[in-house]
Amino acid sequence: MVRNTYSSGRNEDRLHQPNGGNVAQQFVPEEMPGPHKRDMLAYNGSEASFNMNAMLLENIRSSDYFKQLSSICTWEELIDTIYYDVKEEIGCTPWLRGTHQSHRTSGMQSGLRGVSNAGKPTTAFMLLLKALTLRPTRYQLKEMLYHPDSPFIRAIGLYLLRYVCPPPELLHWFGPLLEDEEELALHGAGQPKVTIGYFARTLLRKLDFLGTRLPRLPVLVQREVEAALKPYAEADARLEEAEAAEGADGAERGGHHHHHASAKHGGGGGAAYERA
Repeated sequence: MVRNTYSSGRNEDRLHQPNGGNVAQQFVPEEMPGPHKRDMLAYNGSEASFNMNAMLLENIRSSDYFKQLSSICTWEELIDTIYYDVKEEIGCTPWLRGTHQSHRTSGMQSGLRGVSNAGKPTTAFMLLLKALTLRPTRYQLKEMLYHPDSPFIRAIGLYLLRYVCPPPELLHWFGPLLEDEEELALHGAGQPKVTIGYFARTLLRKLDFLGTRLPRLPVLVQREVEAALKPYAEADARLEEAEAAEGADGAERGGHHHHHASAKHGGGGGAAYERA
C-alpha cells in the first residue's frame, strides 16, 4: 500500500499550525508608538479554539481564503480587508445562507468528518478568526467598535468580544452600544436590517445564535446582563418575531425589505458617551 505522504504531511501541518500561519501581530517596544503587548486584550477561556463551535472553527481553518489571510500582519490591514471583503449582499452571519443544516450529524468522529457538509462560513467569520489570531489591543478594539467606515467592522469587533472577552468586562464594552442606531445588513441583501444596538443586545441575550453556539456566561454576569437588557426585553421580543416573519416572507418572494430592528429611536447616547 502506497503511503500518501502529501496528505499526512498536510495533516501534520494542521496539527502544529491549526491557524495556517495566521499568528499574533508584532507588538512594538514601550517607547515607540503602536500596539503594545501590555495593552493586549486578555482572552477568557480557550486560546486554542477561542471558545468557537468546533465545526464552525474547523470549516474556517480549512478554507483557502482563511489560509491566504496569513499575509495580513497588522491590525490596519485587517480593518481594510474587512471594509473591502465583507459585502452587504452576504452579511455577517456565521454561515452562508442556505449552506448550513442545523441538524447534527451522527456517528463516530462526525464532528470532524461532517465538516464539508456542515456549511460554508461567511467571509465575516473568517475575518473574525483572523482578528482573534492577531491578538488585538484594547485600543484597537475600541477603535473597531466605533469605526465610522463600515458597520461590519463594528459587528466583527462585537463578535470578538462576545467570544473571548472576560465576562465581567462584557457590559463595559457592550453597554454604550445597546442603543446604537447604525444599520447592519446582518443577514445580507433582501433581508431585514438590524441596528448595531439590537445586534449587541442579541449577542448578549442568546447562546444559540444563527446556527452556532456562543460561550455561556457565568451566573452572576448573566444576572447583570439580564438587568441591563430588561428595558429592551418586550421590544426585542416583538422585533425578533417581525424579523423572523419578514425574513421568511422575503425568502419566499425574493423581496427587498428595508425594515430595521431597533428597540428605541433616537438612541445612541451611550455610544457618544463612550467616544467622549
